Amino acid sequence: MTVTNTKVDDPAVWIFNARQHNWPYCARGPTAETAAEHGEENVGHPWHGVGKGGGGGLPVDLNEGDVILARRTERTRGGKNGSQPSGVFGIWRHHGYQRNPRQESLPWPEKYRWVIYCRAVEREFQEICSEDFDQLPMVGQSLQNAIQRLSRSDAKAYIEHVLQHPALDPETRDFLERISRSLSR
Repeated sequence: MTVTNTKVDDPAVWIFNARQHNWPYCARGPTAETAAEHGEENVGHPWHGVGKGGGGGLPVDLNEGDVILARRTERTRGGKNGSQPSGVFGIWRHHGYQRNPRQESLPWPEKYRWVIYCRAVEREFQEICSEDFDQLPMVGQSLQNAIQRLSRSDAKAYIEHVLQHPALDPETRDFLERISRSLSR
């Protein structure tokens, strides 16, 4: 059953970190075969799993409409570095979550305690937006957790960095510009 927290007018900004081998499953979302477990309304929409030690927050801390900077990490199965570049690869919004999903209904090889359901602003960029860690020092800490809520100032800096990405869809760019302006208030 999907739980949705109250929608807020001033959304928080979160980073979700997905390992390389999990990214395709995250971007694609639950399938029709798992609709009974995850809800018809979530089929085909992005999602993200959080394990026992999720780190920088819990799904209960997210509100409907919170902004997700969805990242593909360098890490792959077994904690090794993969061959694909890392960085922000999509912009999503939080929709709801489920605690203790049946592991058989999940595509990921790891065990997850939570599943977070999202809606895509832009499901997956044509080209990944790699970070400049000299300009975004706060990112290093944020990469240690499956999910991490950013402070308003860090969120604004990160979004401003993503806005420099030349391959953003125009609608995504407009959305991020609105969020950046709201973070300045």
